[in-house]
Amino acid sequence: MSPMDSLNYYKRILNCGFMAMDPNNGHVKAWVGGINYKFFKFDHVRQSKRQPGSTFKPFVYATAIENDIATPCDHFIDEPVTFGPEDGVLQSWTPQNADGKYSGESLSLRRAMGRSINSVSARLMKQIGPRKIADFAHKVGIQSPLAEVPSLCLGASEVSVFEQVAAYSTFVNGGDKVDPIMITRIEDKDGNILKEFFTISKPVITDQTAYLMTYMLRGAVLEPGGTAEGLKRYACAQGNEIGAKTGTTSNYSDGWFMGATQNLVTGVWVGGDDRSIHFRNINLGQGAKMAMPAFGLFMDKVYADRSLAEIGYKKEPFKKPDNFSFDFNCGTVAGQDSIQVISPTQKPKDEGLLQ
Repeated sequence: MSPMDSLNYYKRILNCGFMAMDPNNGHVKAWVGGINYKFFKFDHVRQSKRQPGSTFKPFVYATAIENDIATPCDHFIDEPVTFGPEDGVLQSWTPQNADGKYSGESLSLRRAMGRSINSVSARLMKQIGPRKIADFAHKVGIQSPLAEVPSLCLGASEVSVFEQVAAYSTFVNGGDKVDPIMITRIEDKDGNILKEFFTISKPVITDQTAYLMTYMLRGAVLEPGGTAEGLKRYACAQGNEIGAKTGTTSNYSDGWFMGATQNLVTGVWVGGDDRSIHFRNINLGQGAKMAMPAFGLFMDKVYADRSLAEIGYKKEPFKKPDNFSFDFNCGTVAGQDSIQVISPTQKPKDEGLLQ
């Protein structure tokens, strides 16, 4: 191989970042910074930051739920949403869906997130505003600066796998943000404890919102057309509650997958170290193809290990708050009608609902 052939080959190698954490106590259980440290001395879990694509959308939806703007049962129309000068952009911008089409369907919030419909995320962004969404993401665990622009709703600002796992864990941990911890204590050669480290946790969102988000995340696996429906092929999804979100960036450069169970939250990123490396089409370059298999295989091995089951890493439902009250048949929430169809050409019945 010539030097140019070698560079061409080397740059096309896909790398990976993988992290799994217990959301209940912040203990990091798996951290894979790359495919081979001998040749790629760079940590793709915390050092690397890339656009998260649609894996950022749950923060948009959660902001709407936390602020009583919408519920998982509220319906939105899949149709174009345009941002203009009134939204802080110089030129008008209309986000497209992944297939470039708008179905015109009325979709529940859960189904829209499960199918990763860009137009619904854009509708929420237009109604809520980027500042509130950025503030919410920072509150639940994102540390990187976030550009307060409309494209934030589609994951335009770069974040790390480390931050994503920490933020998703807040949903599973009943609304308490827990900082990831890798070392619990340091001992000398005789077993004497020299230093102990403890989990830092604090409530940042309501337990109601947190549990509703685990229900929303399960939609990617269970809703018709969900982007993580393929996870059903793996044993880990059988008889288990799994929340998931796929992510794919522009030009199919980055593939993301976020998976959540009651005892493990996992983040996977796959892509080229050089950002110009990408797939030619979404059939190959989507997060469900690039990143989801790593999660599925990992979780299958976790559940197959009996020693892990003995210490609590087994299939179980997400913990529901004691005072939780929501009709998942889309009836009522706190006595109020939860069915709304939101369209730019039709105001909601309660005009104060979406201020």
